[in-house]
Amino acid sequence: MSVMYMKAKEGKRSATKLPRATRTFRPGKPANHTALDLQNLYIEKLLSIDGPPVYFACNRATRDVDFNFEFVSCYKMHKGVTPVDASFHAGCSCFAEKCDLNICTCPSQEEGSDQRIVPYKVGDNGAVVLREDFMERMSMIYECSMLCSCSSTCMNRVVERGRRVRLEIFETRNRGFGLRSKNSIQAGQYIDCYLGELLTKSEADNRERAISNKASYLFSLDFLVDDEDVYVVDGRKFGSVTRFMNHSCNPNCKMFPVSHKHADQRIFGLAFFALTNIPAGTELTFDYHPNWNPIKDGKDIDPDAVKCLCGEKNCRGQLWPSQRKTLQED
Repeated sequence: MSVMYMKAKEGKRSATKLPRATRTFRPGKPANHTALDLQNLYIEKLLSIDGPPVYFACNRATRDVDFNFEFVSCYKMHKGVTPVDASFHAGCSCFAEKCDLNICTCPSQEEGSDQRIVPYKVGDNGAVVLREDFMERMSMIYECSMLCSCSSTCMNRVVERGRRVRLEIFETRNRGFGLRSKNSIQAGQYIDCYLGELLTKSEADNRERAISNKASYLFSLDFLVDDEDVYVVDGRKFGSVTRFMNHSCNPNCKMFPVSHKHADQRIFGLAFFALTNIPAGTELTFDYHPNWNPIKDGKDIDPDAVKCLCGEKNCRGQLWPSQRKTLQED
């Protein structure tokens, strides 16, 4: 079923250049190393990731890990990508330590209304999570940032504060590597962001042609701009641990666009949040084609599409008709 979401009213917003620094570690992969040696090398590589520990539980599949992949903490800008000048960015001027999101100028407004679209609420154990009504829509999350007057404890800085759950890479039965958490996760809780190289559309087109039928890690940042002006995130060689998240036709996570530099409509984050309460040890999945429409896209299996192996009762049998993933609504 295709769900139509009300577009958020976009006001005149102002953005700073995204930082280019990354934390990387590049151990080699000697051909004669034992599986245990390789496992220890990869565990050392995971220590470079910011936040709570990321574990590795893939003893038998260690040789299949791409040791040339680099973990980064922000987008790696490619030639031709131009962030909006810092002078166009602005933050809220809320005087309180924590913003009242109903009047803070960072959240966007409903179309045709002065009412703010409030993304967050306080959940169990004091954790700040997405509101149920917000999870049902597809709106940009406009968070407060270092440009704002509020403090770092403001509830509108969830993604900015970073990952708060322990994650584990593990070997699935039939889909290669997967990702799960050692913590139980409540509905609406932030998990982590999708990162990678930030490319122009032309560079992404070239890479997509080059990889042919291999797995794609390309995501178009096309939520606010048309296809010709879009930038694309490529998580193949650089990225975060979320590159190990698999597709499911019945996912327990959802990707939301999130902005901290509000004047820039072409560069924003891709944040994963839990759709439901997720017990510890459960694989984290999201829908690679969330706007799939059985009427428009057809129920028959496309022979050129990537086969779906999620095993859910509502499995479509295929992932997406083209390799690049998108935020555009059908």
